[in-house]
Amino acid sequence: MFTSLLVATFIASLLVSGLTVALFLVPIRHILGLHLTAEATSLWTRSLFLTVCVVGASAGTRLWVLQHYLSPDTPITADVIAMEVYRTILATGEANIAIVLVFCIGVGTLAMMKPKKSPETASRNTAPDAS
Repeated sequence: MFTSLLVATFIASLLVSGLTVALFLVPIRHILGLHLTAEATSLWTRSLFLTVCVVGASAGTRLWVLQHYLSPDTPITADVIAMEVYRTILATGEANIAIVLVFCIGVGTLAMMKPKKSPETASRNTAPDAS
């Protein structure tokens, strides 16, 4: 029964991580695409979402809590599995949102540090030569 509990919590954490990726994929690709090349955007996006999945699975599964159920005097019932899956969903969501938030703060900081072109500079660079 412990194996069922472990598999259920792991699958729940992967599903929540996948949902997080699905919700933030388009906006993050768009924001990164404004500031980076296509290759760099692809690399950073894949790296971020690999991090979301790994951290989500490790934070959500919480093996140190599940070890409590290895003792023979602690029965694993359907109610216990439901409660642990619920805890897994919450812990995975918290970890995933923290990762995405830190990433967005970093991207926002980098975007604010990037020098902006003034309107005069932009018009001089795009105007055709008058020679």
